[in-house]
Amino acid sequence: MTVRERVGENINRALHRLFRDDAGLFLLGEDVLDPYGGAFRITKGLSTGYPDRVLTTPLSENAVVGVGAGLALTGNRVVVEVMFGDFLLLAFDQLVNFAAKSVAMYGRRVPLPLVVRCPVGGNRGYGPTHSQNPQKHLIGVPHLTLYEMSPLHDAYDLLTAALGRAEPAVLFEDKVLYTQWHRGVGTPAQDGFECVALPGPGQWMRVDRAGSPAPDMVLIVTGGVANRALDAVRLLHERAGLTVTLLVPGQLYPFEAEPVLPLVESAGLVCVAEEGGRGGSWGTEVAAVLHERAWGRLAAPVALVASADSVIPAAPHLEREVVVQTESIVRGLTALHRSAGGHHPLAAAPPAPTREHVAAPPFHEIVVPVLNPNDDRCMLVDRLVADGDHVTAGTPVATVETSKATADIEADRDGVLRWLRDTGDEVRFGEAIARLGGAVVERGEADARTAGAPRGDGPRPVSRNRAAVAAAVTASHRTIPAAFGAVEVELDRATAFLDRLSDRLDSVVDLPTLIVKAVAALCDEHPGLFVSVGPTGEATPMPADIGVAMDAGAGLYVPVVRDARKRDWADVADDLTDYRMSALAGDFTAAQLDGAAISVSLNLVAGLTLVTPLILPPQAAMVSVAGPWRRVRLDGPAAVEVDDVTIGLAYDHRVVNGREATDFLAALKALVEDPDRIGSGDSPR
Repeated sequence: MTVRERVGENINRALHRLFRDDAGLFLLGEDVLDPYGGAFRITKGLSTGYPDRVLTTPLSENAVVGVGAGLALTGNRVVVEVMFGDFLLLAFDQLVNFAAKSVAMYGRRVPLPLVVRCPVGGNRGYGPTHSQNPQKHLIGVPHLTLYEMSPLHDAYDLLTAALGRAEPAVLFEDKVLYTQWHRGVGTPAQDGFECVALPGPGQWMRVDRAGSPAPDMVLIVTGGVANRALDAVRLLHERAGLTVTLLVPGQLYPFEAEPVLPLVESAGLVCVAEEGGRGGSWGTEVAAVLHERAWGRLAAPVALVASADSVIPAAPHLEREVVVQTESIVRGLTALHRSAGGHHPLAAAPPAPTREHVAAPPFHEIVVPVLNPNDDRCMLVDRLVADGDHVTAGTPVATVETSKATADIEADRDGVLRWLRDTGDEVRFGEAIARLGGAVVERGEADARTAGAPRGDGPRPVSRNRAAVAAAVTASHRTIPAAFGAVEVELDRATAFLDRLSDRLDSVVDLPTLIVKAVAALCDEHPGLFVSVGPTGEATPMPADIGVAMDAGAGLYVPVVRDARKRDWADVADDLTDYRMSALAGDFTAAQLDGAAISVSLNLVAGLTLVTPLILPPQAAMVSVAGPWRRVRLDGPAAVEVDDVTIGLAYDHRVVNGREATDFLAALKALVEDPDRIGSGDSPR
């Protein structure tokens, strides 16, 4: 039986297999050792299994690639991991002027089996310097081969081919794919698509709808765009009846056209889609080769779809405007078909809706909404009601799981439910999982639903997250008799401490990390604030799990840093960094948001002097931090300017009295002002 795995797991499995089979293989990279296992956990387990051949390195891509090339030049096989593809350009000199040229510049061919792996691509909210696709900068370099991972390719095949060339190579891995399902040759056909590997060079994968006729067009894409391209092919078939064959090469450069030329020539219409910018790119290289080899058989010039000529914004809604999406590819294919004289049904204007009453269809579909911007599909993990049951509007009927979270899907009207999908099925956002018995509707309303238009002019429903926040606020104000106190805290010693600690750990450890560690350190000394308050006011002790309020534009979330008292400073800092990125997209799991004993609200805005936080039931307290702000302190006869923050504490007066609260604030102030007292094993003393 084929085991389902995600693309990141496929790459990890391939690396383990290569290390098991080759005693001369080395891996170098930043933070690749366990338990971290790389920025995206792709190398997890390797340093534990092969400690002498998996080496962590300083933060210098130029040095890492140079050392890797030197190891390869002396007879070893080497994989180098660059944390983000953007940073690969820092190693341009070693990769292009040393590694690639060393193969041929000594008068004889010199083997140099080096593969540089790097995560690339947008759609993760990482901003301009962590979201690029730098393929275009390496196209055309002699003796440098470029590969890209896809959900259709097996990473072992690509890595084996790259190392087997005995020349330097770069393997690009779109980081959006890491959490998406691998669905290549050998896995069951999904959504009516079948994938086959084409013989010959280039590591080509061909994807067609099962039993489809000869294609109207051919779509060639880089691996990271493959899932978006599959959705575009499906949409074009559903909306317009057009058949498109998808082609995905594992080897980007040199571009091997021979295996796909017969298909390209028979279709006559070719579109190339990539996530990088258009100028001087892989797509223009493909177009140049196909124009040269198949111009007489093409009905129109090769169409190019690429990201906008722009830096990549961090805000998810702006990022989607820049980076190639499914609809971008649909528009490119549509324009290509029109340019060749084809009539496209999408161009026809829809008829004006009428308001006559008609009998509705015998069912209403329950569809999966867009649950987060990093995925385009989810898994149906549980059906909460039986087939044939009558449900009412608002009843949860299914639980689905994305790469980041689980969510319940509710019925949005009354009716008898009939299931369309089973547990374990992978379902796209916008796809129906069940049907409900129909009702009488107006044609205008039905047409609007079919077109995906909003219904009516009434108020828009709030998101599930905003509704949860509103419920928590209401419950807090209604049920908790809150009191509040605050203290001023000087930051001079804390700032120096954090600078020393960051240098020692080679990691950014900031004030939020210090606050979380300091609060957690007080759990044993002040257990009355680390409790869960029941409906009758009973207090149950809780471990030092600290919630941290975050709002990056996608809504307010309070993810939990587990066991913050005992964990290393760097681990807590990493958790907070990961949570900040998740807050941009609003893609937390339920487990990440549950079980805090006490929470912290960080309002680190210069000049802000005081914030009164909200207590989140069933917790008994929340800490707030406001500032920093400047004040003058008298130091003998001299006046000294210092940076301060205000640390406040809102507490449930039913279970925490004023003396307990002020003692806690005094202890917290002392720890923040003298953080060496926290006593972690990572202390820089």
